[in-house]
Amino acid sequence: GHRAEPYLLKHTSKNGVLLWTDNRSSEPDLLSGQIQLFAAPVSEQLRTGEEILVPHARFIEGTSQLQGTEHGGNVLMLWIDERHGFGIMDPKPELWFETLWF
Repeated sequence: GHRAEPYLLKHTSKNGVLLWTDNRSSEPDLLSGQIQLFAAPVSEQLRTGEEILVPHARFIEGTSQLQGTEHGGNVLMLWIDERHGFGIMDPKPELWFETLWF
């Protein structure tokens, strides 16, 4: 597995916040695998801090179009989610968003 679709956003109290999808938890069986969504602050040494998992995100690899912005210290994330679809054979893309506090 690997990390994919990185998105670095500017943050007023951090050097930035990195968002990415991660399929390192994937299973050999396609129905068991899951691509996860993570976010982490970026330090002055350009290292990521503690990772935050957004456990309810569902993706088809490479299709999330992950984006984000900072507003008042909050990170607003937006992505294309497949929670009601059945993979590449029956996709049902929806726009979803989540707010994280840093």
